[in-house]
Amino acid sequence: MGFTPKEIEADKGYGNINQIKEIQETSDTVCYVPLQEQPSKKQDKENGIEFIYNTYNETFTCSNNKILQIHSRDHKQEDQTYNAMIVSDVQ
Repeated sequence: MGFTPKEIEADKGYGNINQIKEIQETSDTVCYVPLQEQPSKKQDKENGIEFIYNTYNETFTCSNNKILQIHSRDHKQEDQTYNAMIVSDVQ
């Protein structure tokens, strides 16, 4: 279209995380696109499985009272990037 927008807003149907990251990393465009909840996550919530994120120490606590800590960052597999986590009991 010949121009780069400052902001992009779209519905869940356009929530491709890899495309959103590429847009934000290669331009000054900010994307506002909600991501679709995966069916497995919805089922987990219905079954009482929950993960709570602690921003202070960058850990997740699960509904079984286990802590997930980041072991390594930016592990690449095919076209996905992951943070590897380790599990420990809540202290």
